[in-house]
Amino acid sequence: MTGAKKQLSTMRQTSVGRIFARLTTAIESEARRSGRAVIVRSRGSDETIDRRIAEQLIEPCLQLVRNSVAHGIEPPEARAALGKPQTGTISLGARKLGNRLSVHIVDDGAGVDVSDVRARALEAGLVTQAIAEAADDDTLLSLLFAPGFSTRESSDLLAGRGIGLEIARSVVHRMGGSIRLSSRAGEGFIARIDVPIESGLVTVLWVVAGKAELAIPAVNVRRVRLATEEGVDMARVPHLIACLDAAASATSAYVVDLELQGDDAPAPAVAFGVDSVGRTEELLLRPLGPLVAGLGPYARAIVRGDGSLRLAIDPWGVAPRARAFSAMRPGGSGHPPPSKR
Repeated sequence: MTGAKKQLSTMRQTSVGRIFARLTTAIESEARRSGRAVIVRSRGSDETIDRRIAEQLIEPCLQLVRNSVAHGIEPPEARAALGKPQTGTISLGARKLGNRLSVHIVDDGAGVDVSDVRARALEAGLVTQAIAEAADDDTLLSLLFAPGFSTRESSDLLAGRGIGLEIARSVVHRMGGSIRLSSRAGEGFIARIDVPIESGLVTVLWVVAGKAELAIPAVNVRRVRLATEEGVDMARVPHLIACLDAAASATSAYVVDLELQGDDAPAPAVAFGVDSVGRTEELLLRPLGPLVAGLGPYARAIVRGDGSLRLAIDPWGVAPRARAFSAMRPGGSGHPPPSKR
């Protein structure tokens, strides 16, 4: 990087603390409106990122903190009855991991009752009975991103309409990032945003699933194995095409094991099958339009030299689906799909 470019890049930098200041203002405003008592704690405010990235992060983060106040933090009297401090806490955190930024939004509110999510997903027809029974918590929590899905009976201006998380995910996906959710009923809710903070080339592994050629970020690929390799239990490994389209099926020749390491504990192991594996390649990944982003767990788009378009998989988006299908298969922790009569 030349001196002039380096100086220009430095001038475009801003601190994460500026984002946190806006989020804190929004939290305090919504808390007053809804009769909640909330304090905000932050760490990592001194991390610096490009100002354009900071501006893009504001909207999804606002949706998530408003969700924490409206859905999470209980009224003071309810918290006291539960033995909690009457004042709830929302913690904001940021940390750079290589060329990516991880942002955490954590509240100590009511959390999400996963059994309630399961019941409402079944009622809305988002999952089958077999998948609902086999799905783990991560898979079920990912359903909160579905358009119009909500665990709240009533709606208000800022939450309960099932649109806030959908908006947040759409924006983060356009940035080439991902959102992960975790929760423990009665104890709180965590939203983790992970976005790239440097534009440029990304190394991907090309695979074929069904008739589609897809890219997987190489940083998330732990290993590739032959489906016939000793120790590979293909009864527990769903095909990638089934994770993208539950009605589709194919035979796996290779197994891709994902590496989903965040800034905390590693995610549970996950793998899927593919038809074939190609080479690794450094490419420029482009943002997805909202319509394409809504079709599946895709992170970015790649324009090939001939002008054709390919899609890059979002490993964090595929993982819950793969785990759910794995649990449904014979030998899994859940129940196999019902047989057709």
